[in-house]
Amino acid sequence: MKFIDVQAVLAEQDESLTLELKKSTAQLRACMETLCAFLNCSGGLVLIGVNDNKEIIGQTITDKTKRELANELAKLAPAAPIEIDYVALAQQDKQVIAIRAMPDSAQRPYTYDGRAFVRTESSTHKMSREYYHNLIMQNVNTQIRWEDLPMLEASLEDLDHGLIFNTVKKGLGYNRIPVEYDSSDVEEILRHFNLMKYDKITHAAMVLFGKKPQQFLPQCLLKLAKFRGKDKSHFEDNRQVHGNVFTLLNEGLAFVSRYLPIASYFPKDSIQREDVPLFPPDVIREALVNAICHRDYSMVGSNISIGVYQDRIEVWNYGKLPPGVTVEGIESLAGSFPRNPHIANVLFYHKLFESWGRGVSLIFDGCVESGHPKPYYKEGPIGTYLVLPSKQSLSAPILEQSDTIKPQEKQLTPLQEEMLAILQNGQPLQLSQVMQNLQQPVPERTVQRALNQLKKEELIDQIGGGRAVAWVLKIKTP
Repeated sequence: MKFIDVQAVLAEQDESLTLELKKSTAQLRACMETLCAFLNCSGGLVLIGVNDNKEIIGQTITDKTKRELANELAKLAPAAPIEIDYVALAQQDKQVIAIRAMPDSAQRPYTYDGRAFVRTESSTHKMSREYYHNLIMQNVNTQIRWEDLPMLEASLEDLDHGLIFNTVKKGLGYNRIPVEYDSSDVEEILRHFNLMKYDKITHAAMVLFGKKPQQFLPQCLLKLAKFRGKDKSHFEDNRQVHGNVFTLLNEGLAFVSRYLPIASYFPKDSIQREDVPLFPPDVIREALVNAICHRDYSMVGSNISIGVYQDRIEVWNYGKLPPGVTVEGIESLAGSFPRNPHIANVLFYHKLFESWGRGVSLIFDGCVESGHPKPYYKEGPIGTYLVLPSKQSLSAPILEQSDTIKPQEKQLTPLQEEMLAILQNGQPLQLSQVMQNLQQPVPERTVQRALNQLKKEELIDQIGGGRAVAWVLKIKTP
């Protein structure tokens, strides 16, 4: 854009859908927001050095002015087609800055400093979430899944950075991610994980690492119920849990563990008691992880649910099976096709999800080897059920296997048992040290709640107070 005739432009039109006037670069941020809006509409021209009365006043342009302008233009994403002209004014040591935005529809939506803007007549305003998503979906050159949609209203500060760094640590430890993923920069890590889009964190990032994802995505929900019989007529326990993937996974496993009969016995020639739950923990974990990876998150009111009945466990998630997959043929699938591959990848880094599609086989084999009837899938009108039939009533307090069985003294969750193992060396550990030694990432509030429960059960003691509080195994006296 060269030799623009500013007077001719002003003679033809006032501020409009395609023209914005600004007095000086003191209003540079507002200028950039309008350029972003032009890019998201039909293009337009910003003139800096012209007041609201269309008087050409210009301004002194220095190297600093140009650097500031370049820095702000760099905040437009994706890289925008922009033309700049510095128009000298006759008999003045001043210039008008003319900036023209020429949008590429295949790149919409554009953002400035992480926010999207739109133009209505002569006004610029923030783009609504619905319009933002519509622009993405209308772009015929963009094939995008729900998990890849950017979070318009969230930022990096809404994510649990400790969980993100822990994912890198686990992935490196299991040799499941390249060494170049190791970084102290959260944004860089998320880009490696494909969890950034248009310079914004994605839905998948929020589902995986959100501090309080339910504030943005109400569907980050797990429903848990224990029923007295074989149907939903009578509840023994009914609760809802909101949180990120790791919170839901830990809370779901703890809930099921609470209601599974336990076989407690002393093996021959051993003084160590062994506790065997009715269903292998790996089976329940795999069932819940599969639901997390394969569910359809696009429906705001959707959820995952676990129901413990008298004769079975059911895991339900919103979303039908992929095209071509049937409930009869699901066991023989040669591979895994998760609806949310980026979510699945992060769980793969934690060794919670197998990319080779072995999850269904692990569930089926684990149940049959434990003496249960073979599990099966069934489809409902809007979701998919995994049914784990039980070989005995889930209302029984213990599993009767042999004469050596004794009732379990205390029924602990897998997380609590892991904490006790961590504290076995007798050394006092602070909360952060306990968290660092856990095999899988667990939110701080969940760990704190588990420690408090172990203290209540008189299994551990608390030493000190405040931020210096530490935890140690309780010494039992005869």
